Amino acid sequence: MITEQYKDKVFFSQLLRTDYPNIYKDVCEILDANNVAHETLPLTKDYWCRDYMPIQFACDYFSQFVYNPDYLKGKEKYITDVDKVISTLFRHVMLLLFQELAIQNLIMKQ
Repeated sequence: MITEQYKDKVFFSQLLRTDYPNIYKDVCEILDANNVAHETLPLTKDYWCRDYMPIQFACDYFSQFVYNPDYLKGKEKYITDVDKVISTLFRHVMLLLFQELAIQNLIMKQ
């Protein structure tokens, strides 16, 4: 498993930003002051991303557990569809990479 000092971004549920904007703002200011990248995850139904997001255990290697606790049986509306979150996150990352490549291509043409 990769320890915290080697991870490069902190993710939060979008619910933290929408339901607790002041806390989210304060945390973001602390992260920014310490040059820690951060982002929110869309489509979440749970504040605690650690419950459902994959764990990075090596460079480019992740493991994902099935999050289906007994106490949420019959309350599935509170269980995040991790595949949707990751798919949206992946599309976002790919778009950023594409934009960066396009910018580099423009710079090289000059």
